[in-house]
Amino acid sequence: MAHSGQTLPGIHYRWDNCQLLLEHGADPGYRTPAGEDLKTGMDQLEQSYADMRKTPADYAVFKKRLRAKSGKKP
Repeated sequence: MAHSGQTLPGIHYRWDNCQLLLEHGADPGYRTPAGEDLKTGMDQLEQSYADMRKTPADYAVFKKRLRAKSGKKP
């Protein structure tokens, strides 16, 4: 797979890897022991992308497929 990560405050995101995990059965509703979930993290990134005025294409694809898989709006 092609490299498609984005860097935000020192963090590297690989949405293609997230897509692969989702396609192979990862639970889109998983919560960490601290109670955090994917939707919360994605909401924070969405704001960062909006602030930069640039939403990565691979993020948009992952978000759409996550929404379809979970039946909820991520």
